[in-house]
Amino acid sequence: MLADTHAHIDFSEFDADRDEIISRAWSHKVRALIIPSIEGESAEKARTIAEKYPHIWFAVGFHPHDAKAYRREIIEKYCDHPKCVAIGEIGLDF
Repeated sequence: MLADTHAHIDFSEFDADRDEIISRAWSHKVRALIIPSIEGESAEKARTIAEKYPHIWFAVGFHPHDAKAYRREIIEKYCDHPKCVAIGEIGLDF
């Protein structure tokens, strides 16, 4: 089984062909995808996508470049969701 643990398929660049991308990944034996959200809006979009597909999950977090936008309530809102499998995008990028 293959898993992509860092698939930013929630980005708007993939809005037009997201279903095709997910299907293509599946056809290449990728059986799990995790979408790492980078702020509150992307967490909501990642949740929506994850709820649509049984083999997709999401991580809630804030990218270090957007650390000033961090809101604890966003983490708390999503971390108990059954499709949220991690708190991520919170490390230090150098």
